[in-house]
Amino acid sequence: MVSVTLFGDTRCGRSWSVDEPGSGFHRLYHIYDGACTMRSDDAAAVKLSRGLYLLPAWRPYRLSHDLKEPLTCRWFHFTAFPPVMSGLVRIPVTGAVASIVNALPLVMKHKADDAVAPLIDALVAVLRADRMIDGIADERLARVFGHIDADVVDCSNEKLASIAGLNREYFIRLFEKAMSMTPQEYIARCRIERAKKAILGGAKVSAAAAAVGFSDDKAFSRFFKARNGVPPASYRGHSRQP
Repeated sequence: MVSVTLFGDTRCGRSWSVDEPGSGFHRLYHIYDGACTMRSDDAAAVKLSRGLYLLPAWRPYRLSHDLKEPLTCRWFHFTAFPPVMSGLVRIPVTGAVASIVNALPLVMKHKADDAVAPLIDALVAVLRADRMIDGIADERLARVFGHIDADVVDCSNEKLASIAGLNREYFIRLFEKAMSMTPQEYIARCRIERAKKAILGGAKVSAAAAAVGFSDDKAFSRFFKARNGVPPASYRGHSRQP
């Protein structure tokens, strides 16, 4: 299942760049003019030109473009449950993928996340079926991710270990091996993505805070700003870019 946070059709301006810290959402780019370059500390730079690309969640990277060929793309930010654990994927636009991609512009006109999400969900399902992306095969962790998707607040390590049917210490090690982060770091990133979606949907800061388990708005604002660079009250005006 996917949840779409943002989408658009954009010709990026002079100041556009991305310094992705490793958030819990994917970027899906359908580039139809220009290009951008993706850089990370553990891989060579890659140029993304015309085509369809799935960029990774949970991993840090940087994006920039040359003003001589500014990035122009149809783009989507979405989270996936269970998580997709793949690097950068260039997706051939053929068969079922082509049908989905061709339908997206029509649905985007409604400017509703809930209208776009089923098509992105279908695309992810096709990519999984064609083994172009990796998921979480361990059924114990699959149960844990299902719980987190349903309730991002009641997620102590003890609770999650019980759902997995494992002792706490072994569960944490298993989770870290699969996700390259602790369970609580993963949950923190999930809470941020839920809060972003609530804020972009028009929720007040207090409502977004309560939705992800914060009873103190100031504590939530500090948590949000530390991970996004802007406080939640300002996020809506800073977020709409590829």
